[in-house]
Amino acid sequence: MKILQIVTLGDSIGGAQIHVLDLAISLHKRGYDVHVLTGTMGALNERLTKAGVSNSQLPTMRREIHPIDDVRCFFSLRRFIKNFKPDVVAAHSSKAGIIVRLVCFFLGIPNTFTVHGWSFEANASKLNRGLYFVIEKIMGFFSCKLITVAYTGYDLGIKYKIVPSRKLITVLNGVRDFAQEIPQKTYCTEGSNGQNGYAKHHAGDALNESNGLNGYAKHYADDGQNGANGLNRYTKHNAEDEHNGHNGKNGHNGHNGKNGHVELVMSARFQSQKDHETLVKALIPLKNEPFHLQLLGDGTETLARIQTLVTDNHLTEKVTFVGFTTNVLDYLQKADICTLISHSEGLPLSILEAMSLGLPIVASNVGGISKQVENGYNGYLVERNDVEDLTEKIKLLMNNPTLRRQMGVNSRTFYEKEFKLEKMVDKTLAVYASILK
Repeated sequence: MKILQIVTLGDSIGGAQIHVLDLAISLHKRGYDVHVLTGTMGALNERLTKAGVSNSQLPTMRREIHPIDDVRCFFSLRRFIKNFKPDVVAAHSSKAGIIVRLVCFFLGIPNTFTVHGWSFEANASKLNRGLYFVIEKIMGFFSCKLITVAYTGYDLGIKYKIVPSRKLITVLNGVRDFAQEIPQKTYCTEGSNGQNGYAKHHAGDALNESNGLNGYAKHYADDGQNGANGLNRYTKHNAEDEHNGHNGKNGHNGHNGKNGHVELVMSARFQSQKDHETLVKALIPLKNEPFHLQLLGDGTETLARIQTLVTDNHLTEKVTFVGFTTNVLDYLQKADICTLISHSEGLPLSILEAMSLGLPIVASNVGGISKQVENGYNGYLVERNDVEDLTEKIKLLMNNPTLRRQMGVNSRTFYEKEFKLEKMVDKTLAVYASILK
């Protein structure tokens, strides 16, 4: 099968780009003839080339609406597809999705469009949301199959009748297993079964348990009475006792983070969809606690405003603006808590990456995040703009190392069950096969 993957931006690494990258590499490894076409060239193309995946640029495909370039892009893409002769064309991101579906419709080429988040659902003005809604409705006519990466996206598509239900399907996002990319001598000590070994090491004091994840949950449940139910039956008494635990940085009790303080990380571009502001405001009352926040990601929409907010509230020593990085694994590996505070989301990959490494999550209850984070099981969900509740949940995890570890192991268990990359690739290939019939 010849598969053409198309995404608008190649010089940015966000959710859609990581999705395309992992999917293309997996298809390539399975022996499929896959090519990735991008509107801009950059980090995505470099990673694809390094992995041996064929890729190229279509310069006329721009993110912004530009009538002349958009018409040129239509004909350029038409020529490319006629020469490449793909069996299936898969589009990602809104702009690519529009042009790809139009070209494929007129060429009679089976195509898919992956919805990483509906354009009319994003944090945009009411006028723009209305315009995006009309465009999505019109484009539904030219679509073979739309793939949503979360059930919430599917529900919205059905609710607003974007396309008939037969044209809409959910394939949950999946990510590669970050734990497998860490040297086993470090993260699989005494573990005979791969991931169980990782979980046992990550559990720290539970190394001597013989049953991996379940043994860990049992070890840390209240005096062993709660067994494998772990956090679901984590008692108030056990949580309160954690305040009397090991000494952390600055003499505080109970924090016991990996670096002597509690390390938080949020991986998100500085754009209006993300809500760095609420996260920073939530940390202001905690400025005397031993923590550090790493903000991963580039972007200019909100960066200056967030930097000013950090400076004005004397958090400069507590918050680091890392910028764009290709070494997300390095930061997640050193983190104690993963956060993602947003106004809107699909099924964010940054949370799945953190889950694969066994991290507890604190995230906004938007989009498909509630399908990744079960409140009180592998993390906490907070409502949009609720600074006070976010402060409370972060403080609770800061002060409870055992709670962090239990939630982290639950994250790893949840990831293995639902969000492994191989499962996503299998289901995506099944969608491709269905539209070829």
